[in-house]
Amino acid sequence: MIQMSYDQDGITLEFRTRETLLNRLLSRSSGLIIDHDQHLSFALADLRATAEELGDEVEVGGSRIKMAHRTLSALSSQTADALGLPPLVTFTLRTDVMGQIGSPGFRLMYEWVKAGRKEIVNRIGAVLETSGDGADGLRRLPRWMLDALHVADCF
Repeated sequence: MIQMSYDQDGITLEFRTRETLLNRLLSRSSGLIIDHDQHLSFALADLRATAEELGDEVEVGGSRIKMAHRTLSALSSQTADALGLPPLVTFTLRTDVMGQIGSPGFRLMYEWVKAGRKEIVNRIGAVLETSGDGADGLRRLPRWMLDALHVADCF
């Protein structure tokens, strides 16, 4: 029902239904107090509030949502789950330094560890592509971790 795609610019969610997302949200309720569409409505409201708090843009169209990686990383688990986004990363982020501060060879390094073993991952923004951890191997980073990795990568 929801297909996620991502690149360095952000995340796109495509809702694969015959009815558009906006039509579903604007249609009359079936009388249920909280149904799937209301969960989706709350998630969209939280998504917009999170993006506004971060100063990011969110595009919500008929059957598509586009967001920045920082917005993805700042979402609550409930909102991410309602939007069909990957769960938070379960790996440990191990950090280290190489060289002395101020020297040309100084670097901030990091690696991913799970159960004491180094894991090979591919990171695109706030999305980790892991080797078989979970149904499709995708995980998302929390905001603090994304910010820390940004510092390490740009240092």
